[in-house]
Amino acid sequence: MKAEENRWSALRKQNKLTEEDYKKRLEQLHYDYETQLENLDTYIDRVSRYDLSELSEKENDIISLMQQGKVDEALSAYDEMNLEEKLEREINIIGSLSIAEDKLNKEAQNNRQKALQTYEAICRKNDVLYLAGGSDNMKKIKESKRKVAFADTTFVKAMIDYALFLEKDKEYMEALDMVLIALRNSKDDTEQYSISLIMCEIFTNLGEFDKAEELYEYSYEFLCKIYKDEPELIAIYGQGMLEGMATLYLTQGKPHKAEEVYS
Repeated sequence: MKAEENRWSALRKQNKLTEEDYKKRLEQLHYDYETQLENLDTYIDRVSRYDLSELSEKENDIISLMQQGKVDEALSAYDEMNLEEKLEREINIIGSLSIAEDKLNKEAQNNRQKALQTYEAICRKNDVLYLAGGSDNMKKIKESKRKVAFADTTFVKAMIDYALFLEKDKEYMEALDMVLIALRNSKDDTEQYSISLIMCEIFTNLGEFDKAEELYEYSYEFLCKIYKDEPELIAIYGQGMLEGMATLYLTQGKPHKAEEVYS
């Protein structure tokens, strides 16, 4: 504060600063000084909480200078570190990595497209095996679907396909495991709705009627939420769910409830 006062006083004497400007600057200086004094305890507390073990040797030396009251020397040492330029270089490196990542993503996208084409070819092969019939061919289809599903569990379509095959083969517990994995990895609302319907069917086949009923109700609410402004789509996509719910009630010996659903 004293240094600033002396500098402005010299400027005033040299007529480089009017009396009015001098008084304004002096008033602001005193205000800033009092504000800094009030905040001093907070800054001392912050500095005292630095984890010195995480700092570089150079910055530890700077903190040591601050603790000794050698603030100007500490600031000069910080200036020598060119931290702003360092940050700019680091951000540029991040940008370069992002560009590289974009290239990798493009390559990955191309590979995904190739993988999808291969998957479709596998599906066609399995269709032929299914048409050929026989227990050996059924085993080949199952093994094929299993390999594809576990090759990448984020490939939800393949997981669902394998789950449906297992359900058809009455391997309900394993099918349930597959759809739960698919549900965790799915990011698409309509896909999640389809998965929930498969789960409803599995719970029904397992005799877990309460779980099935609860999930059917949730699925219908979920469907209404997805297509809240498109009632015709609710009617189209909700048909399978409502039929499943009606079947559940009939299985439980509740024909009146089934009739309500069909209505």
